Amino acid sequence: MFLSLISWSKQLVQHSSVKITTLYAALALLLFSAALLVGIMPADAHAAQSVELASFNPHEQVGHDQMENMDHGHDSGLSVGAALFYTARIVYYTALLLAAGLMLWFSGIRLGSDEQRKRMQQWSLPLMRGLLLASILYVFSSARSLMEGYGGGGPEWVRLFTETNTGQAWLALLILSLLGFIVIRASDTLKLIWALVLLAIESWSGHVAALQSNMNLGIVLDFIHLACAALWSGGLMILLGLWLADRKEAGRFAERFTTAAWISMALLVITGAAITGLLLPSLSYLFYTSWGIWLLVKIALVALVIVTGALLRARVRRGELPHGFMLKVDASLMLAITIIVGVFTYMSPIPDNTPVRFHKMGETRHFTVNITPNEPGNNQFEVKIWLPEQLGEPSKVKLVLHSREKEQLAPLEVPLAIFEDTSYESFPGFVRTSYHAEQMAIPFPGKWTVELQVVDKNGGKLDESIDFENY
Repeated sequence: MFLSLISWSKQLVQHSSVKITTLYAALALLLFSAALLVGIMPADAHAAQSVELASFNPHEQVGHDQMENMDHGHDSGLSVGAALFYTARIVYYTALLLAAGLMLWFSGIRLGSDEQRKRMQQWSLPLMRGLLLASILYVFSSARSLMEGYGGGGPEWVRLFTETNTGQAWLALLILSLLGFIVIRASDTLKLIWALVLLAIESWSGHVAALQSNMNLGIVLDFIHLACAALWSGGLMILLGLWLADRKEAGRFAERFTTAAWISMALLVITGAAITGLLLPSLSYLFYTSWGIWLLVKIALVALVIVTGALLRARVRRGELPHGFMLKVDASLMLAITIIVGVFTYMSPIPDNTPVRFHKMGETRHFTVNITPNEPGNNQFEVKIWLPEQLGEPSKVKLVLHSREKEQLAPLEVPLAIFEDTSYESFPGFVRTSYHAEQMAIPFPGKWTVELQVVDKNGGKLDESIDFENY
């Protein structure tokens, strides 16, 4: 096994330039360091990981009151504006990966590959134009969506781009897109640096930047993921372009690309799985949200890419030219994956929490249990009991929380107190008594049962259990 690894490493160095090999080595070292960091984390740190969107919320950073705009960014259907918004994101991610990938591959072609370099240089200018246009559309549409419903005009837009992490990342993206026109005439080393900085900025503004813990770890993993995606996407674009223009050069480039593609795919799978583990407390969450469903579709497409890549690699190793049909299939899969990325990177990986509203009618008693907002942390608990007028108020009311996933956890009693309820809810012949607890904490997300115990003045008992979940 060790000798095979040495042999494979020698082949990699022979088929790739020192710079691209060094890049892969650096990415692998980053991944190894990230794995070590995960390995030395305390066990309870893994359990505490979750996405706190407010921690990376531009509105919160500039002091916007989001309670007045609770439906902001959550359209019930796909309007024309939403379709254009997602189209801008898809075009942007496609341009980002192709432009960055092309710049990275300037460091990956052999010395003396003048024809390949000439073709790549020809494609550089149109790609930079596409990246600049896509970046402008992406930033404008994203900022417009973010600021919709908030007043203030120009000053608020200035604050968005100068006082928030997201706005600053967008400004850096636009500046780098403009610098790309200079970089295409610079050395291969500057092209490499430009591409890596561009991908680093994008990794800073993704879902992982909203992690409550291990944000830096998530950003490193996301950067490796983006760099490998760019190497694969850019390399596939070059291979397809060369195949259409010069089959002989396509065959030469394919020798290097197929090896690099396998390394990229391996790192993409590893980092993708690690990022998903950081974002989701449980893999079951994949089935609760649109984000999870899109991710499962993406995984299926990546599996098809691996199969197609294996067929291409086998053909190249036999000394044959890449098959045009397989190249087009691979390119189509790449485009499909990019479309999914453009869509699901705007979605929350965590399901929305909804308040608990439970009411039950009975012949001799009615009751209501409300838990708001039903999320980890402080919640307001409210219990309303209706008993016959001759019984009056209950002699005892108790509300207890049980974790259905951590049965060893002791039950948590909710400290209820009677309050003056001004809401209009009445039943003829019954007396209502209302209780609440303003600051009762649900310690962690998961599956819970709230048990209500009521005893009236005659000793009659009510024992009701209500199951609920939060994320």
